[in-house]
Amino acid sequence: MHPADQFEAFKKLAEERGFGAEEIAARFGVTPHVVRQRLRLGAVSPKLMEIYRNGDLALDQLMAFAITEDHARQEAAYERLSHNRDASTIRRMLTKANVAATDRGAIFVGAEAYTEVGGTPSMRTAELDRTVTPGVRVWMRRTRTATVTSRCRTS
Repeated sequence: MHPADQFEAFKKLAEERGFGAEEIAARFGVTPHVVRQRLRLGAVSPKLMEIYRNGDLALDQLMAFAITEDHARQEAAYERLSHNRDASTIRRMLTKANVAATDRGAIFVGAEAYTEVGGTPSMRTAELDRTVTPGVRVWMRRTRTATVTSRCRTS
């Protein structure tokens, strides 16, 4: 069975019957981790899924595109790919404008404030990693400056 077919079957069981990863895994004889990976392919552009079905993308490359749910960004990144098509290059192309959750500015502002101003979490392979988009980064700088200034005035 092609992984894209697995994705469609897993998605159908998850959405229509409400099955969890463990139940789906037991039915198909795979691990729950494989089920979660295949379900993550739902974030990939249909155009890229078709390219994958035709054999022009490997599974690890397709999974790298799933780091963002923005189909336009995925397709633009695919168009920019040259001879170096490894998964890490694809992930780097899709996240180079982001700031890691471990960045001091991101920690200072906090996840709640980050999501309130339009920040969205993105998936990295198996774990959730919150990243900060460029517009939110500017907001963070302004907020941090205003907060530090107000703390200095009250001291």
